[in-house]
Amino acid sequence: MPKYSLTRKDEAYLTIEIDEKTYNIPLANTLKVKKLRKIMKIGKQSEEEQTDFLFDFFGEYLGDEVVDELTLPDLRELFELWGKANKEAGGLSLGESSASEGS
Repeated sequence: MPKYSLTRKDEAYLTIEIDEKTYNIPLANTLKVKKLRKIMKIGKQSEEEQTDFLFDFFGEYLGDEVVDELTLPDLRELFELWGKANKEAGGLSLGESSASEGS
């Protein structure tokens, strides 16, 4: 197996404030491929699967206790803001792959 090294650029985050506390949620281009694949498939999932994924994803970065206090519209808005921040940072838009860009 060939050896390689990977130099990571500065990580990009969506910074949000909830109840006067600041949280940083990493953007897609800094996530591991396994998690990124799940995010890219979210539009093809049932509403229940999408909601479960959002709870898990944001729970990892905000803490489950914070996510548990959000409403479902809050959670969806947070995901939309995260997606917008990804697009503005030049990352993948949700539901598309780099192979589909320019098609």
